[in-house]
Amino acid sequence: MELSSNKPMVLANATDDEEIGEEEQAVGLPTEVIYYEVLSRIPVETLLPLCRGVCKDWKRLLGEWRFRQANYQRTKVLCGFFVQSFCYCHTRSNRVIDFVSKVDHSPPLTSPTFDKLRNKTRRFSILGSSSNNSSGILCCYAPYPARYFIYKPTTNDMVFLPHPMTQFKTVAVELMVVKYIKHHIHYKVFRVSRLEVGSWNSEHYCEIFDSTRSWKWKRTSNRSLPRQFFPCEQGVLINAAFHWVSKFTTISYGIIAFNMKDERWQSDIKVPQQINDSFECYHFCKLVDYNGKLGLIHHAISDRNLCMSLKIWVMEDYVEKKWSVVRSYLESVHSPLWASPVMQIHGDWLLAMWLDGRMVWIDYDQRYISCARHKIICQEAKRVVRAFPFESDLSPVDLHSK
Repeated sequence: MELSSNKPMVLANATDDEEIGEEEQAVGLPTEVIYYEVLSRIPVETLLPLCRGVCKDWKRLLGEWRFRQANYQRTKVLCGFFVQSFCYCHTRSNRVIDFVSKVDHSPPLTSPTFDKLRNKTRRFSILGSSSNNSSGILCCYAPYPARYFIYKPTTNDMVFLPHPMTQFKTVAVELMVVKYIKHHIHYKVFRVSRLEVGSWNSEHYCEIFDSTRSWKWKRTSNRSLPRQFFPCEQGVLINAAFHWVSKFTTISYGIIAFNMKDERWQSDIKVPQQINDSFECYHFCKLVDYNGKLGLIHHAISDRNLCMSLKIWVMEDYVEKKWSVVRSYLESVHSPLWASPVMQIHGDWLLAMWLDGRMVWIDYDQRYISCARHKIICQEAKRVVRAFPFESDLSPVDLHSK
């Protein structure tokens, strides 16, 4: 990757024979060169506590896609998405899982596969991924026999979890990595379940599994929510809280969050009022992680002028809960996003899915479209697809409690 800087760079280890002018001595090494040439070579698990404790600029650096891309290339971290679809084939069903890489390594890294895992359990599905650091673990579920397990695809490390309250129907499972130091990892699994029968507002039961506790699920505070609230998408982890967006009514969207530190529900987050005031023939919202901040994608199609609008909102101030538009696009009927819902966002790239089932990266700053290599999703299952962010190093981890 080529890194450029507007400021001249002066080497600090110049020999005695070289004459350095007074102006060049005053310039020294630009801050950008220090950030991208020095810090980008430090492993992520070492860099995370370092940047958070130094200054705001270093902390903000972790959210910049350009720095993360340089760091992943130099520290051999695999970065991308697991795309999971549900494929129906005659009388049997199966999960189709593909990996879409976002970083080009030289030499290229081998994409993770589930070959060794399939020898232990033939059928399984991904429920959640650790998107807050490079630990690279997944929370999966195997139906026969019914059990949850944590799995790291790059090293084939796996550990089975104890059984939760299986008498209730699972509606959401989220994975959070609390701490990742060397080969030891501290993670939590959050599970939401409910009774399969009930009124419109149903009681949702919540459980938390902590890898450092006594290897048991812990019941937390329940919450009464609309039965159809939890969508198929994975919750967005921001400020140690999982966030979900769905329709509270037939026309209005709502956001609910669960704080993993306090183990309490939050109801003080609202979608922008302009979204609930819009009356396009088709529109939907999706929460994303936008450079370390809570982001929301609003995709709307109008039947009056056959135009598609795409806005990306970001909550710059999480305390005040204020939204602002950082990107806004207005496209015609021939736009590649006309019938391609955005599934994820990564830096300045949007991950979408075309009608033929292909996953594509779209850079709307340069109007550049890149098809995901060798990733063709089954057309029968193109409407039931989930994308899980995934970042992983190649070192083994200890998935048991310390």
